[in-house]
Amino acid sequence: MSATNRTPAAGFSLIELLVVLAIVATLVTLAYPDYRHYRLQALRSEGRSLLLELAARQEASFAHSNRYLTDETDLRHLGLAVSSHGHYQAVVNEGPGGYRLLAIPRVHDPDCGTLSLDALGSRSHSGQGDLKRCWG
Repeated sequence: MSATNRTPAAGFSLIELLVVLAIVATLVTLAYPDYRHYRLQALRSEGRSLLLELAARQEASFAHSNRYLTDETDLRHLGLAVSSHGHYQAVVNEGPGGYRLLAIPRVHDPDCGTLSLDALGSRSHSGQGDLKRCWG
């Protein structure tokens, strides 16, 4: 059998696989920081939503019983001890105007950290980022 009658091997060469792997690695390196940024932004939205829902329920409670709910038992009574997807834990205590609500993240977020909202509508956070970025 001569070498000219050989059929080419099917599949990919090692060089082709390495080129594809390098392209994929480059794309992942470029895309991951943006992905992480948008993921944290979505999680912060969940924390803000939790605080705003709790504030609305606090005002409804005040309209009904002329008092704000300011302890953990009351918070569980409202049914909002954690956010909808479980990424934030809610805490309530006394604060300016009657109550202060905290949304403590269960994921690492150094820019915003814990989000807070009080009865007067004051918004704050415990992280290093600016307020507008954390509260949208």
